[in-house]
Amino acid sequence: MSGCSNTETVARVAAMMREKDTRLVTIVAADDGEGTAELIYIMDRRGELIKLRVRCRWDEELESLSPEYKGAENMEREMMDLLGLSFQGVQGGLFLGPGGQPPLRTQGE
Repeated sequence: MSGCSNTETVARVAAMMREKDTRLVTIVAADDGEGTAELIYIMDRRGELIKLRVRCRWDEELESLSPEYKGAENMEREMMDLLGLSFQGVQGGLFLGPGGQPPLRTQGE
């Protein structure tokens, strides 16, 4: 998947997967060095790992998966602090104090 507009799709897919006893394992995020971030949502369904990949611009707000997966909130807060991403309805401040610069984001973005 590409583009943050597809994060709504990720949230819908996550909701459907939740109904089928699929659990969220982790969310991996990285600065791709090209002005966008890449997120990989890794889920487990009966021992099979499922990966959903999304790329987004830094100024876009992502839909949070925490309504479906409560454990997603801390993962999203970590990405907010370390990379400067934004998730709907989620507050940062897990690691980074107010006004701090996200340490894992390429400078000048």
